[in-house]
Amino acid sequence: MSLRSRVLVPAGGLAVLGAVLLPTQVAPRLETLPADPDVTTTLLAADAEILDVETQSTVVRDLTLTSYTDGYRATGSPPDGVAQWRTEATIASDDGLVRSQTWEVAAFDERTGRASDCCEGFRVTATGAAEPVSRSGQVLKFPFRTEPVDHEVWDPALGAPVTAAYVGEDTVDGVRAYEFRSVVPPTDVGPTTVPASIMGIASVQDVEVRQVYEGERTVWVEPNTGGLLDVRQRVRQTLVSDETVVVALDATFVLGAESRADGVEQLRQGIHLGRMRATYPLGLGIAGLLLVAGGAVRLSPRGRPAGRARSRTSRRPSRTPGGRR
Repeated sequence: MSLRSRVLVPAGGLAVLGAVLLPTQVAPRLETLPADPDVTTTLLAADAEILDVETQSTVVRDLTLTSYTDGYRATGSPPDGVAQWRTEATIASDDGLVRSQTWEVAAFDERTGRASDCCEGFRVTATGAAEPVSRSGQVLKFPFRTEPVDHEVWDPALGAPVTAAYVGEDTVDGVRAYEFRSVVPPTDVGPTTVPASIMGIASVQDVEVRQVYEGERTVWVEPNTGGLLDVRQRVRQTLVSDETVVVALDATFVLGAESRADGVEQLRQGIHLGRMRATYPLGLGIAGLLLVAGGAVRLSPRGRPAGRARSRTSRRPSRTPGGRR
């Protein structure tokens, strides 16, 4: 066996092995969400309408929604294969006032991103009250290897899953993306109490009103990782009492430039995760088979090129045109 053959056959075997391991062992290990993320995302809404508590009237302001996500361990570690994250969201206006603040804890499958019922989920409102939440559908992201089909996603404002319809393929700053859109028609999400003066009623008492929510959310998803490259969300919340309708929030949020740039830069690497399942294994497999075949040719006497065969009558190897010893 020549030195070249001794090298080529093992190298080819390793390449073929790599072609098998990348899609079956390596890629699945990478397709898991971190247990303790540290992510801050900013969304902006210009000329939004929001109910001002001090004046008890709807005002127009520029809004900034800042969302911070990390791991949650107050109730102990979740089961294997489940991620449990806490998300704190704050809406502030351009006059420096904090308009709302909530935080939620959600558990979901670390690979698919779908809600898990393993751990108690809840939502803490601005009043400090904890509300239990039983989620379903995709929670904070889409699955690894997202398919270009409709998906059920959790809408926290509605408190129920909605259909994110597949719109088509697009690009975000040069990165391939799937576009999905969910639409919620005006929906009664339950009663609440507000000061009567907000509803134009001359009274110092609180009155019960209905909360009506509607929205439209468009997301651009990097398909290999299921991460969000871009987001645009329109939210409209009103308070209704008989014929009186008061706008509590009417805003269209878009992803801030810095958050979008950071997300695109990170998710741009997702193309390599996709290639681990297709292009890279195929290339390694072909290269491995060629290396093995090349080594086998040099191992097999029948496979030797004629010009390399040793002459029975000469002590020196024969030469072919342009050949080497």
